[in-house]
Amino acid sequence: MFRKSLNLKVRVIDVMPSCRAAVLHCVFPSGYSLIIALVYFPCLNLTVDYECELSDCTGFIEKCFDAVAFDDIIVLGDMNFDCSTSNVGWNIFHSFC
Repeated sequence: MFRKSLNLKVRVIDVMPSCRAAVLHCVFPSGYSLIIALVYFPCLNLTVDYECELSDCTGFIEKCFDAVAFDDIIVLGDMNFDCSTSNVGWNIFHSFC
């Protein structure tokens, strides 16, 4: 048995050229607006290139957040780093948050 459609409106705000992130905008019938950022961050590597690539990802996501009005945000996916202050990936992501 199927439930009646919720009339949820979903649109893709943008997809990162490297396909490491995609950002969706969902608007519920009540008007509640949710942004979902799906991410696949690079694997931890103690190089400047790693920091640049991770910063590119967070910058892309932030740019998408600025594109629409929203009530809440969910960032989910594969972060590829430990949540520790000694981890450069965590520090970049934590600063973004």
